[in-house]
Amino acid sequence: MVFDVSYVRTVPARKPEGHTAAAPRYGLRWHKPITAIVSDYFAIQAPGLSWGQQEVFFEQARRSFAENDGPDSFEIMRATDEGQATNAIVVAYWVDPVKHARWSNASTLVNWFKSADRLSGAIGAWRGQERCTESQGQAPWPS
Repeated sequence: MVFDVSYVRTVPARKPEGHTAAAPRYGLRWHKPITAIVSDYFAIQAPGLSWGQQEVFFEQARRSFAENDGPDSFEIMRATDEGQATNAIVVAYWVDPVKHARWSNASTLVNWFKSADRLSGAIGAWRGQERCTESQGQAPWPS
């Protein structure tokens, strides 16, 4: 059974007829209700980041995600920020915060982000994290 919540649109669409998004948009759906989600963002950035440099980073992330307690799902993307640097971004999702914590403690990717090695060279690296949990019987998103 697929868990799918649909909502009636209450705000009119503001996109003009025939609008095409500048970047693809995807939806991630879980097959059962979840009460928590951890999103961990890993990225490298540089002006003119090459596709080859990006792929090396993405492969490093994929190998790390295959380790014990890796994410339940992940996605990869490429974007240019306001400073015109190209960012290669991996977002990984866990529905079990304990599993995420175990993975984080042993992950080769996390260890690389903690090391001084990532600070050398012309490529920058950044990491961000979000946690969303069910609170007092309420879903972690607005209704």
